[in-house]
Formats: sequence, C-alpha cells, structure tokens
Amino acid sequence: MARRVVSVALMLMVAWRGGSGNQPANLVTADSCSLEVDSVVLRFTQGNDGKERETGFRMDIDAGAGTGVSEDPLFTVYTCGTEDQPFDAHSTENVVLKPAPCYKGKYDLRALERSGGRIHIWPICYAPNSAGGVRYDQWDITSVVMTIYFRPSAGGSSPKPIGGPDGSLVWNMEGTNMLVLSSQLGNEADLYFDAKFNAEGK
Repeated sequence: MARRVVSVALMLMVAWRGGSGNQPANLVTADSCSLEVDSVVLRFTQGNDGKERETGFRMDIDAGAGTGVSEDPLFTVYTCGTEDQPFDAHSTENVVLKPAPCYKGKYDLRALERSGGRIHIWPICYAPNSAGGVRYDQWDITSVVMTIYFRPSAGGSSPKPIGGPDGSLVWNMEGTNMLVLSSQLGNEADLYFDAKFNAEGK
C-alpha cells in the first residue's frame, strides 16, 4: 500500500548564519496532526565538495528550540562507521530518518505543532587519511528539503501542504550562505522551524 506523503519542506535556517532565497512557508492542515508519521526524508544538494564514502553522520528531528545533540529525538539516523556511500559534488541525495526507538511520545505532528522543532546534524566522523591520504573531509551543502511521510490510515482526508505548486519548499544556502561541515573542525548544525513550520533564527 502506498504511503501518504506531505511535503512539509520547511524553510531551514542554519543557526549561526543568515540566508537568502526564502520562499513562503508551507503549512500543514489540521487533520494531519493525528496521522502517524512513518519517516522523515531530508534531501541534500551538495556544493563543490561532496561527502566521502568514509564519512558518517547522525541526524535528528527534535521538538523545541534547543541546541546540540538531544537525548530524546523524535526521528533519527546514525551512520558513523556504516555509511560507505559517497555524496558526489553537485549531487542531490536523500537521507531517511526513522522514529527514534527511545522516544516516549507519539510519532505525529502534535509535538512539532506545539513547540516547533529543529534538524540537528551531528559532527561527521571521518578517520583522518582514510580517503587516499586526505587529512579531513569537507562536506558542502547548498540546499535542504524536508518531506514527512505518513502511515496509511483508514478514512479521513489526506493532509495537503499549502504553498508551492508541488507542496515543496527549498532553503537555498548557496554562495556565502553555504553550510560547510568539516571533520577537521568537528562542527555541527541546527536548522530551526517554528510551530507553523516557518523558519526562524536563534
């Protein structure tokens, strides 16, 4: 059975940087908050320097406007040591986040609609000189799109995003706004959105 999909596709803002190229935010209809979320897909577009196959990462979706790594994320993926997949320069790649096994709440949109939330990208874990003697990996990200997939449910109307023609919204981070993750710096990113799924700074 095909899963229902709603492109929340949030405008995402890197916590320590501004940005340009915002598009109007998408909103999710009220009936969507009662639907159980199956997964969250983040679509990344790489800049001039993609991700090496030896580089892993952890990404979380958290409720609220905290910072750093959460002990109680709603959705997560962790690939350090198991990634073995490069993201080529200028490519577009999908990363799938599944429900975090330790989360105590329900996997619907209510938590995010109450307090907003954030995407946290854990420092990438690249072993020095693991790729052809290169001392560190630099990963450029020029845009992010977020899509929420719901589990099928009996009855009820399908939630529909409000906004762009395809229900998607891209945050562009090209040029001076590009997000650069470096295994040498060990930096990490928080991308925030409010309870109405609008981007906001911190």
